[in-house]
Amino acid sequence: MAAPSFSAADYLGALQALMPRGRIWPRDVSSVQAKVLAGLTKVYEAQNQRANNLLVDAFPQTALELLPEWEATLGLTATSAGPAATFAARQALVVARLIGANGIAAGDFADYAALLGYSITVAGNAPFRCGQSRAGAHVGDVDRMFEWIVTAHALPSMPFGSYGPALLQQEMQRLAPPYGFLKFIFN
Repeated sequence: MAAPSFSAADYLGALQALMPRGRIWPRDVSSVQAKVLAGLTKVYEAQNQRANNLLVDAFPQTALELLPEWEATLGLTATSAGPAATFAARQALVVARLIGANGIAAGDFADYAALLGYSITVAGNAPFRCGQSRAGAHVGDVDRMFEWIVTAHALPSMPFGSYGPALLQQEMQRLAPPYGFLKFIFN
């Protein structure tokens, strides 16, 4: 159900209907009383439209006027999604931050990246262990166990414009556990 939208004429009719009856309370639109009421109804119409906009702005996915408020609440700035970010990009970043990653597993990173408009895969490494690793596996140090390889697949639309890869890296680094190392590959 859409929010009701009332015009100044609707409000004028309502105000005139609330007036007492009698000769000194004319209903004629050319009367002084009707002109005074008509001056008030323009404000009521504007307030009605603003209230309807508030219903839209209450949700970050559709926010326009309150987008800066949503961003400030989450510690973002207008340029967090890039120097020339669109409203859609800024809204997507706010929604992603609100919904966020629900954990630090590879699947959680992929879900978070999808909220931003990216398709990624995350693979982890494990150090060589005698009896557990396969032949031909990379022999490396223990730090490789905490390295995740984030592969961003074909970014045809570049959801965040030319700032695209930088935003993905910034957000993934923010979510990474403190002991983790991220390596990015952009296909």
